[in-house]
Amino acid sequence: MKRIGILTAGGMFMLARCIHLFMIAAISSSFYLVESIFSLSLLMPSDMLIWNIR
Repeated sequence: MKRIGILTAGGMFMLARCIHLFMIAAISSSFYLVESIFSLSLLMPSDMLIWNIR
C-alpha cells in the first residue's frame, strides 16, 4: 500500500514537472512570437515611410 502511494507521488511529481516544462516552453515561444510581431510592426511603418519619401 505504501509503495503505491510512493509511485503515485512520483507520478504526480513527474506530471507536475512535465507541465512546468511545457508551460515554460509555451511562455517562451509566445514571448518570441510577441517579440517577432512587435519587431514586424516596428519595421512596417518605417518601410511605409521610406516608400512615401521615395
